[in-house]
Amino acid sequence: MSLVSSSEFRVLSMGRLRVRRSGFALFDVMVGGLVMAIALTAIFGLTSRALSAQMRGEKRQQAAMLADIVLNPVLALVLEKGITYPSFVLHHNTLEEH
Repeated sequence: MSLVSSSEFRVLSMGRLRVRRSGFALFDVMVGGLVMAIALTAIFGLTSRALSAQMRGEKRQQAAMLADIVLNPVLALVLEKGITYPSFVLHHNTLEEH
């Protein structure tokens, strides 16, 4: 009667026994770590670009809002005076109807 099952050991050509090991080898762990490092680098890069795009969008939104605040009185004056678009373009130095 054998104390060790035959599935746990293999007889090699020289008669030595080799233990079957279950689990991960160092190489497997290193490859997994490398794949994870590459994935995290890509994720951090995408996150950085997304934050930059968001900040640019916020600045553009603020610029548009400030332009709206500044130009609304001009538009109100143009509409109040009844100036049409072509005459406003031709005579932009004065806001009087010609």
